[in-house]
Amino acid sequence: MSTNISQTQANISISVVIISCERPDYLKLAVDSVLRQIHQPTQIIIIDDCSKADYQPTLQSFSDDRIIYYRSEQRCGANSSRNKGVELSSGKILGFLDDDDIWNETFLKEHYTEYLNNAEAVICGHSVLGNPSKQQINLQTKVTEDELRKGNTFSGMSGFSALRDVLLEVQFDNNLNNGQDWDLFVRITQQKRRFVNIPRPLFQYRKGLADGITSKAKTMTFDESRIRLASAYKHREWLGENNFRQRVADQLLSFIVKKQNKLQWLSESIKLAGFIATFIALKKKLVTSL
Repeated sequence: MSTNISQTQANISISVVIISCERPDYLKLAVDSVLRQIHQPTQIIIIDDCSKADYQPTLQSFSDDRIIYYRSEQRCGANSSRNKGVELSSGKILGFLDDDDIWNETFLKEHYTEYLNNAEAVICGHSVLGNPSKQQINLQTKVTEDELRKGNTFSGMSGFSALRDVLLEVQFDNNLNNGQDWDLFVRITQQKRRFVNIPRPLFQYRKGLADGITSKAKTMTFDESRIRLASAYKHREWLGENNFRQRVADQLLSFIVKKQNKLQWLSESIKLAGFIATFIALKKKLVTSL
């Protein structure tokens, strides 16, 4: 059953879910970017994934009754945190923001407009924080299964929003530690939901963190990399064998220029994905690193 918002409805409530772990300083910048939105949300939910860091100074710097803070009793991961945010939310539309990213002031306004035009989920492009000329933008205006079979050519969770009813039905997969956004997007499109892409950079993505994926890639083991393939194996039949092999190769060779034992990584990719997929993935990685 369709859960779209009618154009005749006014003041549709929006909840923002911000997940955070050990980064109260970044969280303050993220919340500030929400408070600067032209179209203001009715609720801001902060899910702290059992951080040891002291969040109280950051929280006390805000005097806004819309802010709800929830701290998990044990470390549960990003997807569990997002599902908890959905559970605690009251808005009809939910927007998601990671603590290290920043929304541009028109983010909610432009997303909201798409819901007035009957969208059920929305994604947008992004620029790199501190380097606005570096952007990731998909020019398609719809998120389709065919496009997602190529991988996540759109943005991550800080560019995503959806109707709450959709996310109560298509929940975040708590068993995945990688490819979480892609997996969710696939399942939303499989349900034939109206999934819209805004081909403009509406948030700023922070790169180069010490605990970020690029830094972790340098010391990642083969066992750790195989865990990262779970989303590909989950959707293997839907992907088709060629797209599956390509996704495996793309995942194994992510940040190959940063990794140690490069020849061993290439060998692992050839073993699991085949020579052709490995060659294509390596070519792409080398071009993007230039």
